[in-house]
Amino acid sequence: MSFSNELIYLYWAGITIESEYLDVSKYRTANIDTYECVADNGVGEPLRKSIKVSFMMPVKFDEKFSTVKVKRGESARLVCNATGDQPLTILWTRSNVKLDKLGTNYEIIDTTTDDGFKSELFLQTTQITDAAIYKCFAENEHGKDEKSIKLEVVEVPDGPKNVRVKEVWSRTVSVVWTEPF
Repeated sequence: MSFSNELIYLYWAGITIESEYLDVSKYRTANIDTYECVADNGVGEPLRKSIKVSFMMPVKFDEKFSTVKVKRGESARLVCNATGDQPLTILWTRSNVKLDKLGTNYEIIDTTTDDGFKSELFLQTTQITDAAIYKCFAENEHGKDEKSIKLEVVEVPDGPKNVRVKEVWSRTVSVVWTEPF
């Protein structure tokens, strides 16, 4: 909206903004806000108009990829924090296979937060075979998003096997061995 030689005041939550337009992303504090626009050119009573604005928030992950590294035998916690309007759902996959809420070695715990949803995948005792790309897919009525988590399971390697001297020279020696795995 544009007015020549007129002041436009926007009132919201005790804040006065002198402008020709309102960028609500700067002032938004809730999913529904009421704004009042006042046009005053100094002649007669100012014009006032109140509007109620509803914001629709699609689901979103701020972090799209992460890596979690654990030692074999330790527990692992993979976390997906999604923001957006409720109702919001999250689905987990491991190597593109859907995971149930409860498995033989894992559990998925979902929690509603002030600004969205938190889903945690707990692996109780990790094995080398648990290393994979895990994905969480979030969805609400306004959109979809996904996050990938690479789980790396590491272990201390065994010592070398079959260590033996291959050759001996006057000042050096050549040693060979078999890899443990």
